[in-house]
Amino acid sequence: MASTAYTALADRLKDLDDLLGAHNAVTAAHAATPGRRYNVMGLNRGAILLLSAHLEGYVEDLMEECLARVHMSLKGRRFGAAL
Repeated sequence: MASTAYTALADRLKDLDDLLGAHNAVTAAHAATPGRRYNVMGLNRGAILLLSAHLEGYVEDLMEECLARVHMSLKGRRFGAAL
């Protein structure tokens, strides 16, 4: 049985498929030639940033699920809400 955090992560990662599609569309004309593609550096950085954000969200969601299982009276809250 998949956790709610994992299900949410799988849904979030679909955003990366959109970036990959854009990357492939930009580089398709040069697919036969080897070498680095400098015109897609922004897409690459954006994908890394988005992946990092989604993994952070997954870890937060997973921690909230774990806390709820360990002790039913504990309620996970977002870090920003505590400030």
